[in-house]
Amino acid sequence: MEYDWREAVDEKGMPLPEFRKDFTLMLRKIHNPRPLYVHSLDSIQPLRLYELNQKYGFDLEVGELVRPYGRGRRADMFFHLTGEVDNETRRFDVTTTISFPNEGDGILPVPRSMLGESQLLLGQEAPTDGYEPTFDMRVGIISDGRFTGRRYFPTMDEQAKWEGLWFRTHTELDSETGEVISARHGKIYSHMSPVILFGFSLETPRQKMRWEMEFIYFYAPDDSRSLEFNGETLVPNGNLQGVDKR
Repeated sequence: MEYDWREAVDEKGMPLPEFRKDFTLMLRKIHNPRPLYVHSLDSIQPLRLYELNQKYGFDLEVGELVRPYGRGRRADMFFHLTGEVDNETRRFDVTTTISFPNEGDGILPVPRSMLGESQLLLGQEAPTDGYEPTFDMRVGIISDGRFTGRRYFPTMDEQAKWEGLWFRTHTELDSETGEVISARHGKIYSHMSPVILFGFSLETPRQKMRWEMEFIYFYAPDDSRSLEFNGETLVPNGNLQGVDKR
């Protein structure tokens, strides 16, 4: 490990002996690596959405949108594209909302907690609580009186502060206590910032209006919260290009 501590060197860059600094490193022990549904939606094959006010289901086991937009069979999460587009002025303000099919489902951004990243992505198990039912991504040509240009929310800087996102879907709750009986868990991770790369393009003579997303997801094959990956994906023809095999 190398740490650049400028106060501990002289004007020539030589270490000053009277300075020292203590570090605490957190090491994550690998417990149960196993095959998962893992797939990278990258720049070659991103997730594309074309219609406003349309709720698209996405099948994490197949790695595609559900029919009629893809070959997916069951929606594990949804992408809802809303907003305003003016092709004459070339202005737009569009949001895609990630949501899930059941009460108790949700998504949880995880702030970075270490100076250096552990290669055991986000830890061994998905958390039991803290999930929010939706997650919004917004992009538009927005003017604040001083600057007019393309803006992203969350911004790249905001996403750079996250280690990734946990999510929970197909949650079954106890009707009396409201406690989780079973659920399927997953995580969205990228070793490069941002965690989810997204953008919107207006219609041109050569292409349709579209929203694009790039991200890598890991999804458990059962209701265990264990999300340690052994390098074997269960997604048919799953793309592991650029995926950290952990």
